[in-house]
Amino acid sequence: MIYLIPDTNQWIYLANSKDPSTENFQEGNHFLLLDKLSNIIQQGDIVILINDIIEAEWKRNRNTAEELIKTLKKAKESKLNEFKKMKTEYPKSSAEIDIILKSIEDKFDDDIEKNELHIARVEALLNSSEKYPISRDVKADVTDWAIGKKAPFIGNKKNSSADAAILFGALEYINSKATVTWSEAKEYPKAYFISANTTDFASPTNKNEIHPDLKPLLDKVGMKYSRSLPYALREVDQHLLDEAEMLRLEREMYEWEMKMEEEANRNTAACLICTPDEENEGLNNIHFGPGFEITYDVSNIDPNQLELPFTDLDSMVAHSVQIQAGFCEWCSAYHIKCSCGEIICTEELSHEETIDCENCGMLFQKVVIYEGNNQYNSSIVLPRKNV
Repeated sequence: MIYLIPDTNQWIYLANSKDPSTENFQEGNHFLLLDKLSNIIQQGDIVILINDIIEAEWKRNRNTAEELIKTLKKAKESKLNEFKKMKTEYPKSSAEIDIILKSIEDKFDDDIEKNELHIARVEALLNSSEKYPISRDVKADVTDWAIGKKAPFIGNKKNSSADAAILFGALEYINSKATVTWSEAKEYPKAYFISANTTDFASPTNKNEIHPDLKPLLDKVGMKYSRSLPYALREVDQHLLDEAEMLRLEREMYEWEMKMEEEANRNTAACLICTPDEENEGLNNIHFGPGFEITYDVSNIDPNQLELPFTDLDSMVAHSVQIQAGFCEWCSAYHIKCSCGEIICTEELSHEETIDCENCGMLFQKVVIYEGNNQYNSSIVLPRKNV
């Protein structure tokens, strides 16, 4: 039995239904990789290990994958309407336009079906994976490692905490799977930690080897490092992927990894409340999700109260605004990112309390709703004061 421990980006790549090299919704190399991985799992040769961090990343990125499907559906509707309009303008070409319409509809339906199936398959793979915990000891080790500025916390690293916890948790789990031989020596199952983030995890002199800071930890349980999932699969079974396939998949994953790193840097910030270490070595990061729209809290509008008829001013005020939101990885404090880019912490606001953006002046309000059974749900809205 061989254990594979992919980091978060390896999983996000598998879940991404958009080909990063072409920006098209076509069957890309990540579809091929999922096929290969699923086949070898069904054969019983390997087990994928996951944890709460990976599951959270999947849930966060599943919405993004579904948004791509929604985009496809909107594009389909727009394109079909365009050609239907042409039918009224050129009635003599109606038959030819119908053929084009059918072709467009079939193409979009095929792309939509592929992506829906792909998402379902990735989720099924996650659900069938073996789960290990991230213990308190692991969290403490990650903290000490970050403060000590050891790999992967070398330099200004914003996104190393999650992957470090995945690795340290896996090391603890593999250690628990050790068996004792007749000579009373410990024997560990074969395992691979997989991360394309060679800057953080690989040796500076050899990208195929683990960083010297981490090597003693992996050597202790016999764990190996692999720079990519294709490379690890070929290590497990050389017949599973030929060298050309492996190199092609690795190249695409590297390009995608760079795009993900750029995106993460744009959407990561330090918590405004807690400081777990003096130099903010990435332990209290907030990873902001996709943007969403917030509007005025209409629940606070009294329907019996007459509003001033200044409808001509409506175009001068914002009735909705796009923001992003995220939680601190250390203290779980809720933060939002204003449409102007300013980071605002709303964690300590009470019900209906407001806070303004220091950069653009936009006013935000926290609304807390009691849902029963001592359960409360809070949301951020635009207060009427913005009008």
